Amino acid sequence: MNAQANSAAGGDTPRPAPASSVRLLANTAWLTAANLIARIIGYGGFILLARAYSSADVGTYAVLVTGMIFAELAGNLSLDKILVRDLARGAEDPAGLVSAALLLKLCASVLGAGAITVLLFAMYPEFGGIRPQVVVYMSGAVPVAMARLVESLYMARERMMEPALAQLAERGTQFLILLGAWLGWYGFPVLLLLLPATGIVRLCALLCMTGEHGNELARLLRALPGHIRACPPAMRQLLSEAARLLAVEVMAGIYFRIDVFLLARMTTFSDTGLYHVAYRVLDVMAAVFTGYLAAVFPMLARRGRGAPFTVIILSGLVVMVPASLGVIAFRAEILGLFGTAYGQAATVLVWLMAACPLVYIASMFANIAIAMGRIGMLVRLAFAMMTLNVALNLLLIPFYSITGAAIATFVCECVSLVLFTAGLRDVLWAPAEPATEAGAPR
Repeated sequence: MNAQANSAAGGDTPRPAPASSVRLLANTAWLTAANLIARIIGYGGFILLARAYSSADVGTYAVLVTGMIFAELAGNLSLDKILVRDLARGAEDPAGLVSAALLLKLCASVLGAGAITVLLFAMYPEFGGIRPQVVVYMSGAVPVAMARLVESLYMARERMMEPALAQLAERGTQFLILLGAWLGWYGFPVLLLLLPATGIVRLCALLCMTGEHGNELARLLRALPGHIRACPPAMRQLLSEAARLLAVEVMAGIYFRIDVFLLARMTTFSDTGLYHVAYRVLDVMAAVFTGYLAAVFPMLARRGRGAPFTVIILSGLVVMVPASLGVIAFRAEILGLFGTAYGQAATVLVWLMAACPLVYIASMFANIAIAMGRIGMLVRLAFAMMTLNVALNLLLIPFYSITGAAIATFVCECVSLVLFTAGLRDVLWAPAEPATEAGAPR
């Protein structure tokens, strides 16, 4: 049983060879296409939501979605990147590593969803009338955490098709639920009860994948109970490394989503809904590069300083800059899809699209830093950017409302680019070194 499990995760086989350009392109295509299609489906579903309910309901939904992001972040415990990196390098005990991650994620997702739910109730007394629905909605963080764990196993083996298809199934289910809302089949409280089904569909889709790799994964999952009983050492090892990375992701989550919470408290839910619509466009744009980031990470982990960093970064910019300019040019038409009232967010969208290429560069720099073991640098940078973003939002929102929040995002991304470049200068422009040095702590 253990031998089968190790084989499933790479324990009895040589470390996977570095990805060829063809495989990297194929993996990028799968993830980028899936992310883009999923975001477009989500975009269409959100249009249905905006047309089905009032802007106040949309603002409530924006706050709950933001809360779910933090709940999923807590449930993930920053283990996905660590799992992909270590399994791609050829972990000595892959089944033990995965077992420890499973137990940690299960506990963290339950506790994280509960804590965020309590926090939401404390911050927003307006949710008093839909408390049971909010609790059910936030419980959706648990199946999502489990799905991401299974996706990490596929990604470490550079099998991106299965995660891509599972994410599409998740988004398709979400669209059908929102379509029902638009057709008037149920109100906003019932919608919140139905949405957790999306994460369950994603997990089930991954577990039902067929083929040789799917069979190996099934054997690994069946072997996990025996490993869980003997995984405390692996859990301690994971927690030791994941703690700092979790701090980075928590601060990054605050950095990207605190504007919604501040707008909800400092303006109105209607204004928050307008801002959230513009931010949804930025989320769709992120799908253009998210797949590339995920596909290239296993190669960065193996090759370390030998990776062609400049080529990798510029390849993404060739796509991101024209795409951002295109959104700016057609901002009125894009926002008009949600309804005429959302045209008020046109200026917000311009600032967010100006920041979009910078978000891509910062995300790739973070990828490189994790692969190179520079998590300490990430902690310091994330704290600095989170603090700056909160300060700018508090300063600008009272004077410029939702536009002030967008300006704060752009300014912070400019500062982030400068700090990342300074922190990674010895990596980005240093002579190539063996890939085995990539994970050395600094």
